[in-house]
Amino acid sequence: MASIHAKETHTITSGSLIRQEIWTGELLGLSGIAALVWVTLLVLTAPGSFDYALSPLQRLAFFGGMGAVCWPLGHALAGSLLQCGRLRSPAALGLTAIVAGAFLAANLCAVALALEEMFFARAPDELTTGAIYLLCAGIAIPHFGLLYFMAWQRAKLKLLRHRSDSDARVTRRAAPSPAAPESLPLARFLDRLPQELGHDLVHIKGMGHYLKVVTTKGSGTVLMRFADAILELGDIGLRVHRSYWVAHRHISRLERRNGHTMIRLSSGDELPVSRTYQIAARAAVASRSAANGGAVSRQ
Repeated sequence: MASIHAKETHTITSGSLIRQEIWTGELLGLSGIAALVWVTLLVLTAPGSFDYALSPLQRLAFFGGMGAVCWPLGHALAGSLLQCGRLRSPAALGLTAIVAGAFLAANLCAVALALEEMFFARAPDELTTGAIYLLCAGIAIPHFGLLYFMAWQRAKLKLLRHRSDSDARVTRRAAPSPAAPESLPLARFLDRLPQELGHDLVHIKGMGHYLKVVTTKGSGTVLMRFADAILELGDIGLRVHRSYWVAHRHISRLERRNGHTMIRLSSGDELPVSRTYQIAARAAVASRSAANGGAVSRQ
């Protein structure tokens, strides 16, 4: 189980949680502060191709204009690449930081050249353009690398903290007893649910690294893999599809609709039953029917 948790931590941290972290207020603020630091350094030093004879206020307007235009674009680009790329490893994050920085450097360079014409009423030559691009890339790539690294670390810490808190709550509220040693995995799963959902499970849908959990009180999302949930739920229900699990006590009947087998639940929901699980589903329906005196049917 520890190896499963370690693998899950690496995969989720490098994917969905990082995409969430990149848009948090804390990381937006840190990214903005980093952009201000870059602008301040350029105003104070005006290195290389930016060595213009400008007053302090002109430098502030020049480099501040670059930052004001390109920082929002850069952060939006960072989040969009994470969303589109579905990144799963630190190496992929590093490569994406290089690509994103190279792309943003072109925008920084374009803004710098536009401001140069505005301030000096002249178009730069090709040598100056190339030098400005390289300097902009030297700023943008480390900025993206730092941004992705912070998002990755924050997501990893958040996931580990969530798992630690969950395990601690389960230990306090559902310590295993000699009479029922199998209760701990189920209690561990139930402890992950939002309190307002209660513990009367109806069905579960797997959605990548998340679950949509439906109970008699409503529905919610839980950070957990579907395969791990199946193991923890034990024999209180059965899997009927690669993405669906249903609780035995809420099974109503099986139906055929448009050539597909569907299972109807007490909530009124109808879920697909794949061919692999049809035998188990029929057995579950028959068992429920016998227990309820024929109240559960199969059509």
